[in-house]
Amino acid sequence: MIRPTEILRLRFLVHVLGFLTLVGGALPLAADDAAILTAPKKLYAGGKSSAAVTTFDAITREPVARPFVMEIVDSDGSVAAALHSGATGPAGHGFASFDVPALPSGSYKLRASVTALGETLEAPIEISRS
Repeated sequence: MIRPTEILRLRFLVHVLGFLTLVGGALPLAADDAAILTAPKKLYAGGKSSAAVTTFDAITREPVARPFVMEIVDSDGSVAAALHSGATGPAGHGFASFDVPALPSGSYKLRASVTALGETLEAPIEISRS
């Protein structure tokens, strides 16, 4: 029988691993680079918003400059809107300011594709028309 303390430890481990997956590989297994996407949970259609990408060497944790593309994707994974194309600087930070497209209200994902990362970063977002 599993004890309650073991259940709590497992829940914590699942929570931590879920967070590490969201930040795009803070514990990467194969890639030399890692990245973090920071974005608001709610965007307002027709308004302005921003998000940030931080890139670093997965082993040394030193910052690295990397190009990235940011877009909004539907629940089926198709691109709903391209938002920004840019790069992180030598300090590993990239900031994307953009106009929020007039998409229907609902749940989407903000996706950042970082060159040399080997995977995309995604954050769940809600778009509101009010």
